[in-house]
Amino acid sequence: MNRILARLLTLKHQIIILWHAFWHPATPLYLKVLMLSVVAYVISPIDLLPDFLVGLGIVDDVLLVAIAMNWIVGKLPREIFSKQQKPSPQSDFDDDGATIDGTSRRL
Repeated sequence: MNRILARLLTLKHQIIILWHAFWHPATPLYLKVLMLSVVAYVISPIDLLPDFLVGLGIVDDVLLVAIAMNWIVGKLPREIFSKQQKPSPQSDFDDDGATIDGTSRRL
């Protein structure tokens, strides 16, 4: 059970990496096309193994997507990982620094 949870967390982390990498200018075009191809495969009604094969229909989707995501993340340029695009702490606030809950006061 812990292995499944760890794999799901890794999958979530890879999805976030791929999302940022898709918009990063250093990502090669062929990797962006592969990212879009994986999404198209997931939403496409055409499968490698049909879904009416009990148990096998969804397993091929999960395995192919996981393998493709691992391969794409492995091929990403390292500069994408070095520049973590984090929003500035003041991005969600007004210029005067007022907090969201309204407790700050101007002096």
